[in-house]
Amino acid sequence: IVVEGLERTSRLVSDLRDFGTPGDREPVPVDLAAALDSTLAMLRPLLARSGVGLERTIAPGLPAVSGDSSALKQLLLNLLKNAAEALEESGGTVRVAAEPSRDGSEVTVTVADDGPGIDPALLGRLFEPFFTTKPAGKGTGLGLSICRRIAEAHRGTLEVASTPGQGASFTLRLPVETQDATAART
Repeated sequence: IVVEGLERTSRLVSDLRDFGTPGDREPVPVDLAAALDSTLAMLRPLLARSGVGLERTIAPGLPAVSGDSSALKQLLLNLLKNAAEALEESGGTVRVAAEPSRDGSEVTVTVADDGPGIDPALLGRLFEPFFTTKPAGKGTGLGLSICRRIAEAHRGTLEVASTPGQGASFTLRLPVETQDATAART
C-alpha cells in the first residue's frame, strides 16, 4: 500500500512538473512517424496483455513537424494509453493514423478506439486540469490537459469526438516543419 501510494505521488509530481513546462526545449524537426513507432513499441506489450488490438496507418513520406520530440512522444503515449485503458474491460482495437493535410501545411494524427465512448456531458471538461473520468487512484486528471498544452506549444490543436457505445477519437493537428523554421535555427 505504501509503495503504491509513493508511486501515485511520484506520478502526480511528475504530471504537475510537466503541466507547468510542456515543450520548453528548442524546436527541432521531428519525424512523427518515427515518434509514433517508438511509442507504439513501448505500448505493444501492454496492448497484448490486455487483449487490445492495434491498427497503425501512417502515410508514407509523412512530413516532419517542428518541436520537442520527447514532449510529442509524451502526448502520443498518453493518448494511446488512454485509448488502451478504455478497452481494458471490453476489448477492442486502438487505431492510429497519421497523414498530411491535403494542402500539405499540417500533419494530422488520430488516435481512436472502439470502446464505450465518453459521456457527451463530459466532453467539454476533458481538457480541464484535474478532471478525470477514471476511478480514484487511476489518474491525476492532468494527462489530457498536458496533452493539449503540448499541442498548443507546438502551434497545433488537439480535439476529441465521441459517440457513446462507439468509442472516442482524439485528433492532433500540427504544422509541418518549414524551410523558414529550419533556416531560423541555423
